Amino acid sequence: MPDYRRQTAFLCTVGEIRRGQLGIAGLQSDRGLFPRVNLLGVLVEKAEDGVRFDDGTGTIICRRFDEGVLNADVGDTVLVIGRPREYNGERYLVLDDILRRSAVPNRDV
Repeated sequence: MPDYRRQTAFLCTVGEIRRGQLGIAGLQSDRGLFPRVNLLGVLVEKAEDGVRFDDGTGTIICRRFDEGVLNADVGDTVLVIGRPREYNGERYLVLDDILRRSAVPNRDV
């Protein structure tokens, strides 16, 4: 069985996602190539296909294409891990995971 390892999720901001260049390998920003990103902020809106997230530098849609349950509510401080993508000129994140502040280990928020 092949050894599967996830790519590192780099800490960045929504502003960096909006300014950077998106390609097949991920987000190319001033600080390097980010195949997966790690964002800290507030959940501001919930919908059937995902959530809207705000980190103070902007907002972004976070979509989930599986049937997983989102374990956070509007107004919660959350850690979002996902893959940046673009479709029809709109940038969004494909959610890998979303953690509420109380569930984020070893973080002083």
